[in-house]
Amino acid sequence: RGRIVDFAARLVGFSPSGARLAYEDADYTGVWVARADGSRRRLLARDATYPAWSPRGGLLAFERWTGNLVVALVDGKTRWHPATDGGAGDFAWSPSGRELALAGELQVVGFRGRYQRTVFGTGPSSPSVTDVAWSRSGWLSYVRGGRLEIVRPSGSVARTLATGVRLSGNDGLTSY
Repeated sequence: RGRIVDFAARLVGFSPSGARLAYEDADYTGVWVARADGSRRRLLARDATYPAWSPRGGLLAFERWTGNLVVALVDGKTRWHPATDGGAGDFAWSPSGRELALAGELQVVGFRGRYQRTVFGTGPSSPSVTDVAWSRSGWLSYVRGGRLEIVRPSGSVARTLATGVRLSGNDGLTSY
């Protein structure tokens, strides 16, 4: 028999195994982790948002309200602060779980903060990147200037897949 647990949340994401969930509570106090049934709920980080599970589920990346990207073990005790230029904004884990891709200027960072490389810069006259995602086959997809594009993390083989792409309001969903 299932239990009903009363709490308000947004930005909920299940771990890859489905055993746990991470979320930002509706009162904006921070990122929480709980079992999938809602039990054993605990605060992982105050003043944080946008939790994202690593592919194997042992790490969570999230953004501090200051704009800094943080990667933490699920127990919250060990944390890394990947080198980023300014706010993390939109980000996505690599399939291996060793790197994160960051929107804005499309950048790839090692989650332990050892390196950061810009895939391509956007510059003041170039639109910034949003809706970044990393495929299992190693491509990065993103939206830039109304175009859905893909590129290898090295910056090679950039392609435009669709034009006229727009965000559907404030829900962060892309429509084609």
